[in-house]
Amino acid sequence: NLNNIVLKDIPKIPIETINGEADIIETYRNPISHKYIINAKTQVTVKENTLYFPGWKLKINNNPYDIYYNNPYYMGVILFNLNPGLYKAELTFSNTKVRSTSQLISTTTFFVIFSYLLGAMVVNLKNKIKK
Repeated sequence: NLNNIVLKDIPKIPIETINGEADIIETYRNPISHKYIINAKTQVTVKENTLYFPGWKLKINNNPYDIYYNNPYYMGVILFNLNPGLYKAELTFSNTKVRSTSQLISTTTFFVIFSYLLGAMVVNLKNKIKK
């Protein structure tokens, strides 16, 4: 059901807990990097209001950490669980191998077509000059 995948409302805050209690401080945010300090007072489920796409990775205290995005109430939104404690959380987006390969193919194709068109224009211009 598409209604479960698309966010109905734009979240007012970038990160929140959906159960448990924690203090969260955002320390840095740009489109591909989100950094937080999280003081989980109880076991918590954290909802990072970003839609999951392959390439998003989570590190907690500089170690890879599992995220999930199949919760039926928050379908597609990045979630993770933490036990009580103090954490440095960093969510980063990087290209997958498939995306990097696709970008290389697209860029190469663009330059091949551009070179062909430029060459055709030069040949056409030379033919006009000879006449």
